[in-house]
Amino acid sequence: MFLPKRRSTIAELHLLQKENDGLRTEIVKLRHELTNKQGYAERLEILLRERLERIDDLNGKLEQAREHNKRLKAEAEHLAAIVAAPRPSMLLAWLTKLRALTPQPQGSDCSPPARRVTG
Repeated sequence: MFLPKRRSTIAELHLLQKENDGLRTEIVKLRHELTNKQGYAERLEILLRERLERIDDLNGKLEQAREHNKRLKAEAEHLAAIVAAPRPSMLLAWLTKLRALTPQPQGSDCSPPARRVTG
């Protein structure tokens, strides 16, 4: 009775050792997969950080461009107002050119005084 029990224990021991070896192999495989996935996740985090920095940089440039456009628009509106308002010197020049093109009766209030030619 003693021998059969011993054989059973040895067989069970071999079976348990074989199962233990299989589990060790599985643990090694799982650790390798975990290491790969952790490395992949770290690379994704780095890429995400770089992308967010790039987005922030581009948003800053966009805001600067918008501010620059606002200043340019204000300047353009100011210059358009200056050009649209006739200046007295321009009005005088236009009036002089118009008088030169249009014959005016002598003694009119609008005509310049007549010049005397001496010679």
